[in-house]
Amino acid sequence: MLITNKRQAVDIGVLKKIILTITFIIFSLSYSAQVTASNRYQESELQKNRLEFVLENRTELIALIGSINQQQRKPIIINNNNFFEANHSKIIINHLIKEKNYKFLKEYLRGVTHCNLARSSMDDNQLKLFIKIIKKNPTIQHLDLSFNMITSESAGALSYLLKKNMVLRKIDLSFNDIKDEGLAVLIAGLAQNETLESLDLSVNNLSDNGAKSISDLFQKNSTLKEIILRDNIISARGIKIITQSLKNNSNIEKLDVSYNILGDSGAMVIAEILSDIININSSLNYLNLGLNDIGDAGAMAIYLASKSVSMKRNEIIQINLKDNRVGSKAKDIMNLLPNNPQMKIIL
Repeated sequence: MLITNKRQAVDIGVLKKIILTITFIIFSLSYSAQVTASNRYQESELQKNRLEFVLENRTELIALIGSINQQQRKPIIINNNNFFEANHSKIIINHLIKEKNYKFLKEYLRGVTHCNLARSSMDDNQLKLFIKIIKKNPTIQHLDLSFNMITSESAGALSYLLKKNMVLRKIDLSFNDIKDEGLAVLIAGLAQNETLESLDLSVNNLSDNGAKSISDLFQKNSTLKEIILRDNIISARGIKIITQSLKNNSNIEKLDVSYNILGDSGAMVIAEILSDIININSSLNYLNLGLNDIGDAGAMAIYLASKSVSMKRNEIIQINLKDNRVGSKAKDIMNLLPNNPQMKIIL
């Protein structure tokens, strides 16, 4: 009788597991179908916006293309099929901004997904005006504002955009002059954003003071997957603040802090908490520490720390140490030592 009861208990336990598994599969399929339907709806709306824009503005478009070609050394050929392509949209957007034709620009941008304003000589006042135009735009997912003249003065406008716009996936702000004070304002908006996945802040004069803002971002934002902080002035003190906060984040997949001033001290700071970062943060898979004046001591510290990391997940994690001061002897020693098959150190 006791054996029968045990078998029944086991059967019930197995049945519960089967029911839970089936329920999970049904939920997953349902969620996947919802995401696919949502993507199809967005694509349908985009195509609808583009078609309506072209049909309603034929005369204006002919005049616009003629005006652009008068100013181009090599005339561009635009038709209904390529009018919204990235290489043409950059020319069109810049032309409309130059001509201050903001109403037409706002309508045109409802058919654009990648808005490229890199190297447009855009200053703070122009950016503030542009943000007013796109704050409710339903289609722009990638916004490239790199190589402009954007400073901390327009950080408030960028923060407002990130609070209000729920479509943007990627913003490139590299090669501007946002600085630490501008970053703090920008992060306030990002903390409330639920769509942005990639942020490039390379070459913006960010220092250890700005590292606190990055730390706040990692703790408050739940969607950002990639942040690029290349070529700033972050030292060992700043990287300690940033990497400590990674222990409270499970979304960041890629962190690029190459071409800063970490040195051996910064590398050793990372080595001390590497195991905690990898095992607590379930998504980080790439850490770029290249061009940071890291020598043999710092590189060895990271290598030895990577050996002892006990992995709880299957994917390979890469740590890039290229273009540092790692000597040939240190590299030879690291090659002789047993490595962690789930940690790839790039030298």
